[in-house]
Amino acid sequence: MQSEISTLPDSPRQNVEGSTQWQPLFSLPAWEIARFTVLNYLRSGWIVLDIVLVFTVFSVFFTNGELSVDQFFSQALPSMALLSLLGSAILTQRTLKANLYLQLARLSSRAIFIDGIMLATALLRIPLYLLLLAFTFFIHHHIQGLTVAGFLLGSLGVLLVMMLCALLTVVLSRPIATRIIQIIFLVWIVIVLYTSVYLSPDLRHYMQIFQLPLYPISACYRFALHGTIDIWGWLGIVLLLLYMLVFVLAARFWFARRDLLFS
Repeated sequence: MQSEISTLPDSPRQNVEGSTQWQPLFSLPAWEIARFTVLNYLRSGWIVLDIVLVFTVFSVFFTNGELSVDQFFSQALPSMALLSLLGSAILTQRTLKANLYLQLARLSSRAIFIDGIMLATALLRIPLYLLLLAFTFFIHHHIQGLTVAGFLLGSLGVLLVMMLCALLTVVLSRPIATRIIQIIFLVWIVIVLYTSVYLSPDLRHYMQIFQLPLYPISACYRFALHGTIDIWGWLGIVLLLLYMLVFVLAARFWFARRDLLFS
C-alpha cells in the first residue's frame, strides 16, 4: 500500500489550511485511492478470510433442505451485515497505519484519502454478496417464491445495509473518531439492546425513541423479506442514503481535525 500510494501523480503539497478546504465527494483521485486500497487488501491475503466467512454463512444457513426466498433474505441480511463490520474493520485498520501519514502529503486533501477508503470498503461488499449468491444458487437450483423483482429488491436491501455497516465501521475507527465518540456509540447500542430485551412492554414503549435511528435498517429488512416496497420502504432507503452521506462528511471532518492535532 505504501509503495502503491507513492506512485500516484504528484499533487500540491497539503498544508494546514488545505486540510480543511472543501473537496468534491468521491473525486477521481479518491477512486484511485480506492483501487490501490482494494488491490493491497487482495494481495495481503485478508480477502481469504472474507471468503471463508461468506462460505461459513452459506454452510450454516443455506445448505439444509429446501430454501425459500424469505428464509434466504432473513438470514443473509443480518449475517452479511456482521461480516461487513468485521471485514471493514480489518481493511480500515490496515490502511490507517501511522507510516502512511507521510504518503498523504502527496494528496491535495486528506478528504481524498478518506473518500478512497470508504469507496473501497463499501464496494467490496458487492462481490462478497455475489459470492454468497453463487454458493446458494449452486446448491439450490430452485428457491421457493423467488421472482426477479423480489430478488432484485431483496438484494438492494441487503447491499444497502452492508454498505452502511462498512461506512459506519470506517467513521468509528481510530484515528478518525475519538474515544468519546466511540463510547457514546457503544452506550447507545447498550441502551437499544437493553430496551429491546429486558424492559417490560409498557416501559419499552417510552424508550422507543432510542430505536428510531434503526428505522431505515428495519425498513430494508422488511422489503427484502417480503419482496415488495411501499412508501415507508422508499423513505427507509432515502434515510439510509442520508446516513451514508453523514458518515462520509463526519469522517472527513473528524479526520481533518485529528490531522491538525498531529501536525
